[in-house]
Amino acid sequence: APLAIALGNVQLYVAENSARNQAEILRRVAADLNSSLELEPLLKQILEYLEQVIPYDSATIFLEKEGSLNVVARRGAYRAIYHDTIDLGNEELAVNKVFKLGQPRLIPDTKTDPTWIPYPGFEYIRCWLAIPLQVKGKPIGALTLDNVVARFYTEKNQEIALAFANQAAVA
Repeated sequence: APLAIALGNVQLYVAENSARNQAEILRRVAADLNSSLELEPLLKQILEYLEQVIPYDSATIFLEKEGSLNVVARRGAYRAIYHDTIDLGNEELAVNKVFKLGQPRLIPDTKTDPTWIPYPGFEYIRCWLAIPLQVKGKPIGALTLDNVVARFYTEKNQEIALAFANQAAVA
């Protein structure tokens, strides 16, 4: 029983430390929002902060413009040719669904998910997490996180990414 109590205390400490770290990073993001006027460097900074709490191989922030999702910030080890715009007319692409439905989406394993359509050059993605960017309920873009490891992201990661996406949308 003492070992179980000690283990429980360690888990509680780790969870509390993690929550404190996440809160501190979100506070820094908010401070940067208030002090920066330039959008692209600010969004790149948000991706840097995000990596401190949710590791990723690559991450992208898209904003909608004239019927397309345009890359405004990206970070990570991209193995693909850069695609700067994605046509919103392609209803089957997962990022377009996230944008249009306004719902986060977690695909634990892209190889086994029948709805995942690999975008040319991005076949390396095995686990994918996307969060819509919205202002006053209106879609303005999306934040995506990619990982080469299947089942890497969890629902908890989705909650944390949502907090960062809200900060990015405010920007």
